[in-house]
Amino acid sequence: MDKIIMIFLLYTTRMYCQLNSQWTTIYNGVYEAKNIYCTNINCIYGFKNSLTNSPANFVNCSSSPQTAILLDSLQMSIIQSQTTLSPLTPNVKKLLLFDVYFTSQWMNDAIDINYDSYYYQVRYTTQDPLYFSQGLCSSIQFEIKTFYLILPYTSSNFTYPIFSIVNPINQAQIRNVHVGFLSCYPKCLSCNGPNMIDCLVWDVIFSRCSLRQSILPNGTCVNQCPIKNSIVRSQNRICVDFKQISFFWSNLATLDLTTLLNWNIIYDPLHLDVSNKKVSPYNFGVFHFREGAYIAMNINSGNYTVGAQIQIVFCNSIPAGSGVSFYVNSTYYGSTFYDGTQFKFDNVNLRDLKAYPNTGQCTNNIFIELDMFFPILQKKFMFIIQGNFTQPNAGWFFRLFTLTSGFCPLNCILCNQRYMCQTCASGFYKVSDGTCSLQYCPADSLLINSICVYYNQETKYSKYLIKEFYDFTVKDTLNATFLLETSFPTDFQKGPDIFWSYLTNKTIFGGKFVWAQSRFSQIYTLDPHHSLTIYFQIIFGPNFPVSPLNYFSYEINNGTEQRVLQSLNPVQIIEKVLTYNPTLTIAIQCYGVDVVDSYCGISNYYIVVHYCKPYCNQCTNELTCDQWMAYNPSVVKVEQSQCLSNQFLDETTSTCEDCPNECLTCFNEYECLTCQPNFRLVSTTCILNCQLNQYYDGTSCLNCHYSCKQCQSSNYCIHCETKSLRYLENGQCICYDGYFDQNNIQQCQPCDKLCSKCSGPTNKNCQACTVLNYLILNGNTCECSNGYYFDEYQLKCLACSKKCENCFESSNSSCLSCHSTQLRVLDGFDCKCQLGYYDNSSDSCIQCPAVEDSSLTSCYKICGNGISIWFNQSCPTIICPSGYNNVNDQCLPICGDLQVVTEEQCDDGNLIQFDGCHNCRFQCPAQCTVCNSTTVFPCLDICGDGVVSGLEECDDSNSIQFDGCYQCKNECQPQCTRCNKGTCTECLEFGWTLDPYNRVCIESCGDKIQVGNEQCEDMNTLMLDGCYNCRLSCQQSCFTCTNIGCTSCTAGFRLIDHYCKNICGDSVIVEGEDCDDGNQFAFDGCHQCVYQCQTQCLHCLKGVCLFCIDGYEVQNGVCVDIHEISIIPYQEQYKPKIIEFCKIFIQGICQECQKGYLLNQNVCQFQRKNEIVKLKVLEALPQFIQFCYFQINAQCIICDKNFELDIFTNTCIPICGDGIISGTEECEDLNWLVLDGCYQCKYQCSSNCEICEFGECIHCEINTIIVPATFQCEVLEICTQPGSYYNQDTNQCYSICGDGVIYQKEECDDGNDIEFDGCHKCKYSCLPGCKCIKGECYRDQINCEQGLYYSFASQSCRPQCGDGIIVQPFEECDDSNEITDDECHLCKLQCGINCLECSPQNICLQCIQGYELVNMTCYEQTISCGNSGCKLCENDLCLTCLTGYYLINDMCYSLCGDGIMADLEECDDANLLNGDGCDNNCTESKNSKCKDNECVVLGSTYSFLEIEKEQSGVQYVKLRYSTKMRLIDGFTQQDYLDNLKFEIENQTDVVFIQIMPKINITYDLQFVDIQVSIEFIKYCQNPILKLRFTDKSILVNQDGAEIQQDILRITLLSSNFLKEQEQKVIKSLIGLNDYMLKFAALLIAISSISGQSEIISNLLDTIQQLYYLKYINSRIGVNLQRFFETFKIIQLTNFFDLLGINPNGSMSSIVSFYHSEYVFESDDRNANYLNNIAQIILVYLIFFPTYFSFKKATFYLLKKIDQLTGFYSNHVLVAVVSAIQKLCLRIQMNNLIESIQAIFLTMIYEFGINTFLALKYQKSDSEGKLGVSIAILILYGVILLLISNTSLTIHIAKSQQLSQQKNNSFTYLCMQKMFFISFIIFFFESSQIQILLCLLNEFQYIYFLYIRKIQMLPSENFKQFTSHFLQFIIFGMYLVNDFYQYQADVLIIIGWNIIGLMSTILFMTLIIDLIKIIHPIWQKCKASKTSELSNNKQEIFCIVENPCNAQRRFTV
Repeated sequence: MDKIIMIFLLYTTRMYCQLNSQWTTIYNGVYEAKNIYCTNINCIYGFKNSLTNSPANFVNCSSSPQTAILLDSLQMSIIQSQTTLSPLTPNVKKLLLFDVYFTSQWMNDAIDINYDSYYYQVRYTTQDPLYFSQGLCSSIQFEIKTFYLILPYTSSNFTYPIFSIVNPINQAQIRNVHVGFLSCYPKCLSCNGPNMIDCLVWDVIFSRCSLRQSILPNGTCVNQCPIKNSIVRSQNRICVDFKQISFFWSNLATLDLTTLLNWNIIYDPLHLDVSNKKVSPYNFGVFHFREGAYIAMNINSGNYTVGAQIQIVFCNSIPAGSGVSFYVNSTYYGSTFYDGTQFKFDNVNLRDLKAYPNTGQCTNNIFIELDMFFPILQKKFMFIIQGNFTQPNAGWFFRLFTLTSGFCPLNCILCNQRYMCQTCASGFYKVSDGTCSLQYCPADSLLINSICVYYNQETKYSKYLIKEFYDFTVKDTLNATFLLETSFPTDFQKGPDIFWSYLTNKTIFGGKFVWAQSRFSQIYTLDPHHSLTIYFQIIFGPNFPVSPLNYFSYEINNGTEQRVLQSLNPVQIIEKVLTYNPTLTIAIQCYGVDVVDSYCGISNYYIVVHYCKPYCNQCTNELTCDQWMAYNPSVVKVEQSQCLSNQFLDETTSTCEDCPNECLTCFNEYECLTCQPNFRLVSTTCILNCQLNQYYDGTSCLNCHYSCKQCQSSNYCIHCETKSLRYLENGQCICYDGYFDQNNIQQCQPCDKLCSKCSGPTNKNCQACTVLNYLILNGNTCECSNGYYFDEYQLKCLACSKKCENCFESSNSSCLSCHSTQLRVLDGFDCKCQLGYYDNSSDSCIQCPAVEDSSLTSCYKICGNGISIWFNQSCPTIICPSGYNNVNDQCLPICGDLQVVTEEQCDDGNLIQFDGCHNCRFQCPAQCTVCNSTTVFPCLDICGDGVVSGLEECDDSNSIQFDGCYQCKNECQPQCTRCNKGTCTECLEFGWTLDPYNRVCIESCGDKIQVGNEQCEDMNTLMLDGCYNCRLSCQQSCFTCTNIGCTSCTAGFRLIDHYCKNICGDSVIVEGEDCDDGNQFAFDGCHQCVYQCQTQCLHCLKGVCLFCIDGYEVQNGVCVDIHEISIIPYQEQYKPKIIEFCKIFIQGICQECQKGYLLNQNVCQFQRKNEIVKLKVLEALPQFIQFCYFQINAQCIICDKNFELDIFTNTCIPICGDGIISGTEECEDLNWLVLDGCYQCKYQCSSNCEICEFGECIHCEINTIIVPATFQCEVLEICTQPGSYYNQDTNQCYSICGDGVIYQKEECDDGNDIEFDGCHKCKYSCLPGCKCIKGECYRDQINCEQGLYYSFASQSCRPQCGDGIIVQPFEECDDSNEITDDECHLCKLQCGINCLECSPQNICLQCIQGYELVNMTCYEQTISCGNSGCKLCENDLCLTCLTGYYLINDMCYSLCGDGIMADLEECDDANLLNGDGCDNNCTESKNSKCKDNECVVLGSTYSFLEIEKEQSGVQYVKLRYSTKMRLIDGFTQQDYLDNLKFEIENQTDVVFIQIMPKINITYDLQFVDIQVSIEFIKYCQNPILKLRFTDKSILVNQDGAEIQQDILRITLLSSNFLKEQEQKVIKSLIGLNDYMLKFAALLIAISSISGQSEIISNLLDTIQQLYYLKYINSRIGVNLQRFFETFKIIQLTNFFDLLGINPNGSMSSIVSFYHSEYVFESDDRNANYLNNIAQIILVYLIFFPTYFSFKKATFYLLKKIDQLTGFYSNHVLVAVVSAIQKLCLRIQMNNLIESIQAIFLTMIYEFGINTFLALKYQKSDSEGKLGVSIAILILYGVILLLISNTSLTIHIAKSQQLSQQKNNSFTYLCMQKMFFISFIIFFFESSQIQILLCLLNEFQYIYFLYIRKIQMLPSENFKQFTSHFLQFIIFGMYLVNDFYQYQADVLIIIGWNIIGLMSTILFMTLIIDLIKIIHPIWQKCKASKTSELSNNKQEIFCIVENPCNAQRRFTV
């Protein structure tokens, strides 16, 4: 049955709880306590909408962050996670669990779950009303239930459940979705657990794997667990997961240049193939013959055994005996080879063997995956893989190589046995299971003696009884384990059978919605044990009561109840139970209140039983047994002592098993304690202790054959020593050609120089000769052919003299034999003419005449008696002496008789050449310096004479090392590991590789190993990051370049992340800068180091403006408003320019007057008779034509240079394309290319540029980059092909000649710069006289058949495809081209590429679909000629086409790019460029409009949001556009504003949003500036403001284009708002502060009357200091912002408002407003000092008249009082008069200087703010410069006055000391305030520096107060010290505040604290000052009670004794 329909309720799921099995969680979703915002289907947890393939609907909660998946009728949610939900093993079922939150009423409604072909349904009915109102989100009502169901096994690895709601009116949410699977032992169908003994039903009859084998998940037993899938560990003969260190991973199945750089090639010198093996489709291969690859490794760890995983593919049919071998540091470790029937494996493990798809030219492929383990005793080593193939078409290529730590775990640096770490890496703890744990011990372990011991490894026999609630795993045996004894109706709200709930990282027993009061018990039956340990954590709900009545209790074995009160959360419990009782009972109960927030839960629940030994019935510990069970000791073994010494105890089966063969003793089936003889122990492994060149025959180590480096038997080699010049073939180590095997010597000996191959026993036993002209093999000797001799110096066969048949030199006297046909005989080494012949002038033997001719001396013969006669005459008979032969009575010397006679030089009796004497003439070897009778043999071998002699292997006549021959011995570089006659053929050294072209070792750049001439190694291809091609490479601006990049830069640059960035603003012009004027002022000619003129400039040339817009005029290269130019009378201004009645006027000079007028001194005069009348110059300004050079009246005739006349508009327009920027042109690039920065003389960027300035893009769209060379946006070029390098400046791939890789236009690349070696400068190059065909040098002189060429590489004649000559059988054809689809390609016959079936005669029989066969050729099928483009048609064939169509194969087609619109073309602009309005498919480009084949690219505009400010909790955001915009017709500003839809994303009803345009939006182009205010009414963390445009077409740019964006987003600051209760509190505090300020004003008034001016100063100073704290540039809570507003009354502007004076308003029409920061401008502060100084001057202007007026008035009043009489009897009147008199006296005694100081001290904050604002924010105009000058002068003067007021002199008089201290205190106080203000303003951009400096300033002042405390009254000292100490604390809180800028709730808390401190300061100041005022009055009142009236009168008039004195005393 394909579909099982299961309908069940939660209560019917009990049936699944009967299963007793082990579950593992593999998927966890929607469980974390966080909100999820997702806009694509790749969301976290893998949920999506299965109907629309859109993101799932996540429901987020802001009050308590969490998320859930909404289920409604519009959504079907599906899990599509990366996790495989169906493991591959067939014995797996899945358990799906999920929580459902029902948020509406459900009446037996259902949720459907689809899974594969199965369908499930869950029905539920809710209560009414819903049970819960808390616990989900805010006050949402809900009910929660947990559902779980068993999912059957499916064959699909990726089957996902789908959730959907049946009833569309229902609503629900799902959370805590978890999927687990049941895992059994391999081949087990059902089980109680994962072990073999837990299996209940087996799939087949199965037994445990044999000794030293382990089972895989598929049930297969293997000798070694595989590296693949990380199951390398064998545990109880099961391959289990084991995390290893991955030292290296090289995936060669993909073409990755970085990976391939690590690998180097091993070449076969006998079959040299230099083709690139790092190209697709093989990626790394194909390797033929004995080719291979190697990689240098540095594992940097102390592991002894490493593991390697290898994947290779054998290509084509594999010959018998062929395969690959694996080596480590040139030592053989394993191999695989094909024996003709099957593959054999030696020391490697086969993991996979299968057929592999055809790849390139490889067919019949076999894929093999292997792994191997080998010991490593050195951290640095080389891994080598080398083939051994005998057929040229067979080979192999690489697919994967992985190197791991083998049996050593992750994060371990040294292992002492398999799987057990001895030393962990730094920062890791050693764990009892042999692994390493980072920083902390695992949760289920304890730290004992610095080792993390797992609970179940405390003893040898410890095991888990229970292991629950540590992750999300839920077992179906849970309800059977925990028995419910008593329950309460409020518990188990998730379901009656649901005993668990979830935390954010695990499942817990009980918990929320589950357990608050019920009681559970557990009962376990235990096997014999000596103790057990119980671990668990108790978790209490957040509101669990702290009360003796509320607690958690547990009982063990019915013992005492243990109560745990809530204290910590969670509470860790560890109970050690020492018991022998076979039964364990545990009872637990919670005494909570409810399941929402006062519940109980248990997590990390472990019960570990410490068992006795096997078969032990009772014990006290794991080491001993008190009582044994009955067992058969002959079968069962329980102690190691019961086993033999070479056995170990297998405790799983309680039997003795044999140790490995190599072990003497062992402790398990793999690891040894001691070793057998000939083995040695490395860690716990016994490895063979034989020498490398020995083999083990089972009993002893025996020597290999002398030729072997390693062997398997005495006559079978497995590895050869390459330095001995041997290679492996069929188990034998054979000498390379050119060398021979000399018995019992491993090193192969070189053959004679003329032998290319020899066999021994001497080096001259040649089998083949060196390839030389005229050199032949004669028997086993290589010699020159007749007529030639071998020249020892030139090492070649040279021609003999033509007299010689054979010779040893080229001279006539070096013959060894003579030509018989030339009538010559050999005389010593001379070939002379025979008797009767003579030599003529042409060296020919001519017969002598019969008649004697005395001139022919050679025709005479000498008889034996010494007489000379003519040749034809007879000699007298004579007897010749000894040593001569008588020939016709002539005595001829006998050569070889050992007698030296007169005609002989020597006679050694033999015919051996070069032994000193040959043919009775001296003949010596070439190395002999003299050759005569004195020569001593053998001659010394002189190294360097150019002759190879004696023991010399070579002689190159030089002493250059490493050139192939050094000191007459063949020598290669030290890095060469195989040197063949001075030519290197292998470089198996760290960091080196073989250059196959030059046969030398070169540095392997890119292998992470720095050797030789390499300066660095960084494993990338970036050019300017410090290292490129292993050479230091930085920018030109870098001064010091290292391998990590630049460390110092040249002048004008600064170092940023090892990169030199030009310093814009340092007045130094460097690369990358057009200019540098030392400032950042815009429009001053240079801005941001780019030429820039004012916006009013039309033509800007290098920062100098040439032409301005209307209303402006150029002055000194700057546009100046014509209204600001000095006015010149029109008569003067235009007198030399505009002349009335002038006909032709050129540049202000009249050239010709109108008819009737005469030109006289540039004036047209009316000519009337003989009288000349002067006419006035025009006083009106006539109309000029701009850029007109020659103008007649109002018509321009000739335009200025670089302009052309538009006759229709009578205007001069600039000539675009002349290369000169003129008029309104913005740029000139001399081309009409679009999107290159300048088009039609207007700046233009590429279409994917978002922000374009001056034709240069400064911000690109996503997935594009700015190209530095063009400043345009392009898609990043990826240079992955070998030989390609990335150019960051041009974003292009380029080739580098000399890197050895052919790329782009390179014909060849041999990696060197050697001429005539086949390739030079990446072009084919050969020696003169050689024929060069594709880099191969062929010599014409060598006799090869036609079409064959002699190749130096192969040393043979070979054909060359492409020469036009067909050479059978190698070539089938040769058409001299490389066209792929013609009939001949690569010299092989073929039909066209469109041919489906081709005959052997190369005739096409059938075409592919879409083509038809015509004359044995395939042509594309066409439709009938009746198409729209045909003009004339006949017999269904088109003859002619319409305009815009072209006749191709009798059909008419339109051609895009011909400039003619035809057929379906929307446009055709005569090019195939994209983005220029018409794309290459003849359709309109994006943002383009075409009409009548004219296309215009519309300018692109984008909009953006930016945060402007925050004020009183309201955040202000600006909406702006990148270009000017306007409304389209028919729409208003309100329509546009209505189109803007603002909202807080995923939040509702949290803000009030108001949109306010700063300027009216009209139909005219202008920059749009919209201000949006956001006022929060609820708290939001990092809210996102989203703007959606409902109608983007309302607003367009100058081209009529709308913006492309639909939605804008910006992240706002967390909402800064007060809750309702907090608002009430701040309102009360503000009211209280108002009262305190009013009270302060009252105290100031009383103090001014009482004359206590210091109280006034203190109060004003305190209030000002508190208020100006608001200028600290740190975001503060809205409560503190509002509190600051109450202090605003202290500002100077409020004082003027009180007087009805507004200096700011008066000055605004006179001086400019200079902007500063918002916080200053919010207090109406203008940074223009001319405005601010007016306020301060006004204060003093008010002060001086007031001061002197009071002086006069009080003096007059004192005189009047002095004249009063008769009132002293009235006590009240006396008191009043006395008070008035004292007040007047105080005013009279007041010092002017002190008053000025008091005013200055009061005004110092204002003075400082105004001064420093001007210094920081001044402008460079005249007002700014004047204002700054005044500010500096005044500031300088104030500082001088303060310094002059300060005295360091120590005075003796006390009065002078007090005066000095008072002046010093005044100076210090002023400086302290000035410093405070300067820190606030100058460091405004850095709030932390602001605060820290203010802290330091306050600390210094507190210290100053402490020093001068003896000078002040105690009350004043206390007030000052306390006040400033509290301010110091406030600054500290500001510093803390600055670290929480994005947490508004924290800012508000800090704000309350600062408000409290500020209020404390103000209140304390008021109280102390009030006491100071009241105390003298109270003292006076006490004294006045005892005073007499007479005394009062005397007191009144004691001072003014007579008017004259008073007049003199108080005269002002």
